[in-house]
Amino acid sequence: MATMEKKPPDDSSNEKPLEEDDKKPAARTSDDEREGAVDAGVLERKWEEMFTRLKKYKESFGNCLVPNRFPEDPQLGSWVSTQR
Repeated sequence: MATMEKKPPDDSSNEKPLEEDDKKPAARTSDDEREGAVDAGVLERKWEEMFTRLKKYKESFGNCLVPNRFPEDPQLGSWVSTQR
């Protein structure tokens, strides 16, 4: 009777095992965090500004149906269209 030898499992994936350092996401630097915070703050302020302009439009016209090409405030029309 022939003895069967145990073979190691076939690893045809050719993937290297993860190193301990590979498992951790790269840490953000404080400069990156500050830039991200500034960008988020700028975007939030701009959104709030446009929302205020939309509320003024509603006071004047009784609705929020700003035309895409609103001649009195083209930026508002474009912004409202984007929000939809």
